[in-house]
Amino acid sequence: ARRALELLRELRASHPNAVAGRDPVGLAAAAVYVAAKLLGAGDGLTQGALAEVTEITEVTIRKRVRELGYRCDQGRCAPVGARNV
Repeated sequence: ARRALELLRELRASHPNAVAGRDPVGLAAAAVYVAAKLLGAGDGLTQGALAEVTEITEVTIRKRVRELGYRCDQGRCAPVGARNV
C-alpha cells in the first residue's frame, strides 16, 4: 500500500492536473496493480480481477497505469521507456 501511495504522490507532483476529474477508484486500482507488480507480490493479480473487485473496466486500469508512467506486459510493469517489459 505504501508503494501505491508513493506512485500517486509522484503523479500528483509531476502532473498536478492529471488527477483532476479522474475517478479516484481507477487511479487507486492502477497504483495498487503497478505497486504489486513492482514489488513482486502480484503474481496472481490480474487487471481483470482488480477491475471486477473495484467495479471499473480493465481499460480504465490500463489507461491509469499509463498515466502513472508505467507500461505493463505479461504480468510485469516498468517505467515507460524502460526495456524488457
